[in-house]
Amino acid sequence: MAPYLTRFYQAEYELTTIDVTVSNGDMVRISSKGFIEEWKPFIKGIIAKEKIPYWVRLWDEFIQEELRDEDLQPK
Repeated sequence: MAPYLTRFYQAEYELTTIDVTVSNGDMVRISSKGFIEEWKPFIKGIIAKEKIPYWVRLWDEFIQEELRDEDLQPK
């Protein structure tokens, strides 16, 4: 999950270097389109919030969820 989110973070940074601004909400919505099926309920919960979390907060929530899944389903 982290490499996928890292690519979006890098893209946002590159866009800002050429003075193209993408809103936080758009970045969150665009990035949410590429997640695999098992993440759909989690994504729907994020998008359904009245105020979409900032990119850093979204990143933290995904990492926490990923760690929870690993704890529940050890390899």
